[in-house]
Amino acid sequence: MTGMIRAGSFAVFTALTLMSCATSSSSPFVVALPNGYQIVRGKTSVPMIVKRRGGVVIPAPVSKYTVVRDVVVGAADQTYFVLDTRTGQVTRGLAEAAYNDKLKSLNLPATPELSPPVLPR
Repeated sequence: MTGMIRAGSFAVFTALTLMSCATSSSSPFVVALPNGYQIVRGKTSVPMIVKRRGGVVIPAPVSKYTVVRDVVVGAADQTYFVLDTRTGQVTRGLAEAAYNDKLKSLNLPATPELSPPVLPR
């Protein structure tokens, strides 16, 4: 009799555990960037850069980016951006010439190769 009670209790426990796993919401996928910044999908499912506990830094859509040391550079809305993750300084809306000047002023390589963010849906 004790064996049946244990088996029944185990079955109930297992069923409850499986149900809680099936109904728990999974955390969204992110791309971790230096110093607490992340690339996440916004409400419209388009990638954007946020500070983990500070809100949107580069609004969607971030189409391409790369990380050079502590600096995130990339393209969004057909212009370029530079984010220094150590200081939090953001420069957005740059044309190509201004973007290259900004990279040079930070002693970063000219025209680093940018890639689209990879975030599962």
